[in-house]
Amino acid sequence: MKTKVLLLAALIVFCGACARAPVRKAWVPTSGSGVAVHIDKMDTNFKYAKVSIDYFGVNEKSAKVKAPSQKFGNRRLNILVIPARFADSEDIPRFATFDWMKNMMFGTSKGGDDRNARNSVKNYFAWSSSGKVKLSGDIYEKWAVVKKLSDYREMDNQNDLPTQIVQDAISTIDVGYWRGKSYDFVVCLMPGGFWSIYKGGWYEQLPHWRDPSWRFKGYLVMEMPVEKDSFYGMEPKRRLLLENEQSANSYGLKHSWWYGSFLHELFHGIGPYVTLSDVENYADLYQPPFELVKEYDLMSGGNHNSVNGYNEPSFFSGYTKMKLGFVKPRMLKFGNGKRIKIKFAEGNSGTRLVKVPLHKSGELGTMSLKDRTFSGEEYLLIELRKKGEISGKHNFDAGLPHEGVAIYHIIEGAPKEYGNDAKNLVQLVDLSLLGPSLGVVDYVYRLEE
Repeated sequence: MKTKVLLLAALIVFCGACARAPVRKAWVPTSGSGVAVHIDKMDTNFKYAKVSIDYFGVNEKSAKVKAPSQKFGNRRLNILVIPARFADSEDIPRFATFDWMKNMMFGTSKGGDDRNARNSVKNYFAWSSSGKVKLSGDIYEKWAVVKKLSDYREMDNQNDLPTQIVQDAISTIDVGYWRGKSYDFVVCLMPGGFWSIYKGGWYEQLPHWRDPSWRFKGYLVMEMPVEKDSFYGMEPKRRLLLENEQSANSYGLKHSWWYGSFLHELFHGIGPYVTLSDVENYADLYQPPFELVKEYDLMSGGNHNSVNGYNEPSFFSGYTKMKLGFVKPRMLKFGNGKRIKIKFAEGNSGTRLVKVPLHKSGELGTMSLKDRTFSGEEYLLIELRKKGEISGKHNFDAGLPHEGVAIYHIIEGAPKEYGNDAKNLVQLVDLSLLGPSLGVVDYVYRLEE
C-alpha cells in the first residue's frame, strides 16, 4: 500500500513569560491516508511536550516494528593526547598549555574556553550517550618535535603522511612512560596548516591506520587554531583563526569554529569504538538535499553553532543517537495512534524519542528526489530540543537556531550505514520556526504518491 504522509504539526517557539500553550485544532483529512502529528501541550521551559500522533485512512494495522539492535553495552575509550609540532614550525600558540588540553579533553568541571563551562569532550560523549560512553585519558606533557613540514611534503606517497607524523610523534615518548599504561586511541594536536586527518587517511581518504606498535586502534591528527596573522604552511585558507590574540591563561578561542570541528572530526575517528549498535559507517550527515539535518546535529552543520561568539557545537540529533544505540526510541505500531508525553532530548528519564512507522512491517517507502530514488524502511522520528539551562549539564544545544519539537523523515535503504550514503534519506522536515506572537500554525508536509 502506498501511503501519502501528511504531517500536521502545531509548532511554536516560546519566549519567557510571553510563551503560551498550543490549542489543538480540529482537522479532518478529505482524502488519502497518512499520519498527523499535533502538539497538544508544550511546557514553557521545554521540559516536555504532549504530542498526538494519529493515523488516518489506514484500514490495516500491524505489529510494532523492530527496535534498532544494540550490539554492545557501555563503552570505554582511553585516549592519549600528544602535543606535537613540526621542527620548522613557528612558536607554540600561547593558549596551548597542557592544562588547556586537559580541560578541553577530560575536564569534568570545566572545558576548553574561558566561560568555565562544563563543555569538555569527555562530558559531551557522556551526556550524548546517557552515560553509556566513558572517555578517559592523559595528556603527554612534553611537546613532540617531529620532522620538518618540508620533509613530509617530499614523501612519495602523501597518503602515508599522517601515519608517519603520528608514528614520529609516538617515537619521541620516553620509554618509561608506557609502563603500566594502555590506550585505545591517539590524538596529535599540532600547530600546522593541514586541518585534520583521522584513521590513517589524508583528508578522510584511505589507507587505514597501521600502527606498528599495536598500541592504538586509530588516531586523529588535528591542527590547533592559530593566532591572527600567524602562518603555518600547507592550507592557509582552511586555517581556523582566532580573531584576537589570547593569552595562555584565558583559553578564549572566541570567534573560532575549532572546538566543534574538533569534536566532529574526533567522532569520525572514534565512532567504531563508541557506538553501541551494529552501524558500520561513520561519515558526515550534511549532503543536501538528501541529508538536511542542518544545525541540529554535530555531524551536520551543528558543529559551527555559536553563542555570544563562542563555538557551541550541538548535541547529536535523535537520528544519530538512535543509530549509535545511545537512545532507544519508543516504537509505535503502524496504524495505532498515540498521545505521548515526550521529555526533552537531553533529559535522563521518560520517552525522549518516538519512532513512527509509515508502512506495515516489511513494506518499503519510496521517494524520488532530484536525480535519486530512495527506497527502504520509511519512518518519522520525533524529539524535543531545548536551548535553555539543563540541571547538572552544559547544554550544547544552546546554539541551536530554534527549540521545540523536531520531526525527522527517514527512508533507510542501508540501515547499517550512517551519513553520506546515497541509499538513505534523512531530513529535518519540521521544527518550531515561529515567533510567540504568531500563535499556532499548521504545517503540512506531503510525500509523492
